[in-house]
Amino acid sequence: MKTAFMGMDMGDCIYSMQILKFLGYEKVILSDYGSTKFNLKNAEFLKGIFKSQDFIKEFEIHSNKDPFPNFDVNYGLHPENKQVVVGTNLVDYHASKFDIPLHSPFLNDPWLFIKAEEEKENPLPKRKKLCISRSMRYRGGSKSLQFYKTFLKCFNDEDITFVGIQEEYEDFKSLTEREFDFYEAPSGLDLMNKINEYDVFLGNESLPCSIATGLGKVCYVEIGIHAANYIYPFSNRIIYFKWK
Repeated sequence: MKTAFMGMDMGDCIYSMQILKFLGYEKVILSDYGSTKFNLKNAEFLKGIFKSQDFIKEFEIHSNKDPFPNFDVNYGLHPENKQVVVGTNLVDYHASKFDIPLHSPFLNDPWLFIKAEEEKENPLPKRKKLCISRSMRYRGGSKSLQFYKTFLKCFNDEDITFVGIQEEYEDFKSLTEREFDFYEAPSGLDLMNKINEYDVFLGNESLPCSIATGLGKVCYVEIGIHAANYIYPFSNRIIYFKWK
């Protein structure tokens, strides 16, 4: 069984799943080994997402205090000369680690799927619903904020939910002067299921953004000043707005 060993930012772990699936990896070991950002709490949070995907047959969490496990590839390593190319995205970056051609068509496809029994039925008439997340990292400037305010006018407050942590929610409410629901997920799987209930995602580069992208949602994404690595030039469901 092909096994991948990794410990990266949580969003990177989600983006990597597109490549793991394509290359036929069936076992994933998430570890805090050699990482200054990724810890065992992060791994536990993501566990449900990995285990919910049909292509993942086995999943483990490894502590750097445990004996080193056997694996086929250390996915967290950044090979020399493998950098995020300006004008691309993190899926392209992870693909480049395995010499998969840049902008290969399948890289624009959704790669996260919700099992049918976990899909929630909505008895109410269908209306466009908006999921928002804006982390404290990777933000744009004042024009980005104006885009948020303008975009929110397209939705009623009752059709909007902010996902993330309380601090982010209070900050976004203060900046946009709008009131809407807030959801803080107890696990990654709960977060994925919640995002799946919505038609459109609005936010910046973050874990919720990576999940919304993986689910194939229409995404309007704020490109940060110092981390412009969410560019999908050949996708018609991903729209990004810059800081300028």
